[in-house]
Amino acid sequence: MNDIPVVTIIIPCLNEINFIDTCLTSVLNFELNSGSFEVIVVDGMSTDGTRNALAWWTMRYPKYMRVLDNPYQIVPTAMNIGIREARGRWIVRLDAHSMYPSDYLSLCLDTAMSSNADNVGGVVIPQRKDETRQASLIQALTTHSFGVGDAEFRLETTSAYVDTVPFGCYRRDVFEKIGLFDERLVRNQDYEFNRRLTSAGGRIWLNPDIRIYYYNEPTLGELFQQARYTGRWNPYMWVVAPYSFSPRHAIPGLFLLGLLKGILAIHLLPVLVLPYGMILLLYGILALISAAQQSYKYGKWMLPILPFLFLLYHLNYGYGILRGVIDVLLHRSPVQNGQEVWKGAGFKLIKPKELKNGFVYSAQQITVDP
Repeated sequence: MNDIPVVTIIIPCLNEINFIDTCLTSVLNFELNSGSFEVIVVDGMSTDGTRNALAWWTMRYPKYMRVLDNPYQIVPTAMNIGIREARGRWIVRLDAHSMYPSDYLSLCLDTAMSSNADNVGGVVIPQRKDETRQASLIQALTTHSFGVGDAEFRLETTSAYVDTVPFGCYRRDVFEKIGLFDERLVRNQDYEFNRRLTSAGGRIWLNPDIRIYYYNEPTLGELFQQARYTGRWNPYMWVVAPYSFSPRHAIPGLFLLGLLKGILAIHLLPVLVLPYGMILLLYGILALISAAQQSYKYGKWMLPILPFLFLLYHLNYGYGILRGVIDVLLHRSPVQNGQEVWKGAGFKLIKPKELKNGFVYSAQQITVDP
C-alpha cells in the first residue's frame, strides 16, 4: 500500500453489530484501478459489541483501517472527525447499515473524473432485513415514488446532475471551500451540505450504475418512527439553511394539514363534503395503483395492505414535519437554541474567507425526543 492513499473512506458507526461485518467485508473487497484507499470508521462509543468487531478488523487490516472515537454520537461530528484525519484526495462517505459491490469505489472515481463533478453518487437499493412478510412490506413501501417521493437516488433513473446523492464521493477541496458538515443537524446533514455545495456553484452527478444496498428497518413500527423523526428535522434544517428547502420534503406535512383542515371545513360547511371526498378518492386511487404495481413485483398478497401502509407512512412523516414547524414557531427547536457553528450560519451562504482553514471546529451534542 502506498503511503498516501488516493481515497479516504469514512464510515460513521453506532451500535451496528448486526451489519458492520457485512459492510466492511464488502468495503475491503473494493477494486481500485490505480492507487490505494484507507478506511476510517468513526464509532460513537458503541456498546453492543461493535467495538470488539472493529478491533478484530483493525488487527487484521492495520494498514487499511483506523477506528476513531465520536463521543457526540451523531453523524455530522463523525464525518468532521474523519475528514480532519483523512489523507486521501477523495473523501467517500459510506453507511455502516449497507453493503457495496466490488466496483463501487472505482465507479465513483471514474464517474467523478469523467463528469468533473464535485460530488458523485448512485442509487439506494433497499434490502429486506429478513424473510418475514413485514420485511417484504417495508421493501415494497420504500421502493416506490408514491411512498418515499421522487428523489432520483431512490428510483431507477438515468445519469444526470442532481441536487443530492446518498452518502457521496467528494473532492477533498470541497470541504476547504465551503466548510464541513453542520453539527447542529442530527438528521439531513448530507442534504444540507449538498445544497450548500450547489448553491455555491458546485455540481453533483448521479450515476445509477453506482449501487448501494441498504438494509431497511426490521419492523413497520421502527420505519414509521424513523419517518416521524426525519420529518421533524426537515423544518429544523430549513431554519439552519433556508437554501436547503425543497417542496418535495414539505408535501407530507401539507397533506396531513390539508386532511385536518378538511375535517374542520366540512363540519362548518357540509357542502364541502363532496370535494373533500373527491380528494380522498384520488389519493386512494393513486395508493391502490401504486400498491398493485408493488404487489406485482413483490407478492400479490400485499395488494390489500399496501394502500393503508402508504397512508400510515405519509401521516407519520407529515406529523413529524408539523411537529417540527411547531417547535420552530415556539422557538424550542434544538438548532435555534444551540450556538451557530460559524458566524452567520443559516442566514447566508458562507464564503471561504469566513472559515478558519475551511473547517467548522465547534461541536455540540444535540438530542431531541423521537
